Amino acid sequence: SGYPKDNFLTVNLTALKLRLQGKNDLKTELHKLYNAEVIEGIQATWRVITFFAFFPIVWGIYDMSGSEWVLEAQHLNLKFLGFTFEKEQVQAFNPILILIFIPMTLWIFKKLKNRGKVITANQKILVGFILVGLATGIEGLLMHIVDMNNEIQPSVGWQILAIFLLTHGEVV
Repeated sequence: SGYPKDNFLTVNLTALKLRLQGKNDLKTELHKLYNAEVIEGIQATWRVITFFAFFPIVWGIYDMSGSEWVLEAQHLNLKFLGFTFEKEQVQAFNPILILIFIPMTLWIFKKLKNRGKVITANQKILVGFILVGLATGIEGLLMHIVDMNNEIQPSVGWQILAIFLLTHGEVV
């Protein structure tokens, strides 16, 4: 009686204990204690946890784009492609790009599927993470330049590129 001994926490603590005891073949040792279905379920749970572990990072970066990036724009050259932007206007690219990217992305995936090249959800998420990572890198470099030297005013085009990549990563 009592609580079930084959729950996620107990099995993982048992695996940790076995590892600390120097047992190298954890799978065999765990199969002696738990049935295969329990072990497979816990392994699947860890795959899901690992897969989704990066989502808070992505959303944290995405949430910064509405506030921190506006403050950063104060230090940028807001003239780009013949237009002069207000620092708050740059954020308007996100909803505009969403309206462009959603149908475009769906069309591209449909064309790929018709050609026999199916893109899985995991592949789409990986591409999204890569695009968000590139956007973050651009923003980090841009902020570093702004922080290091007040004489240099980088173009707002760099921030627009970061928004382009971030939005595309969001849509994919």
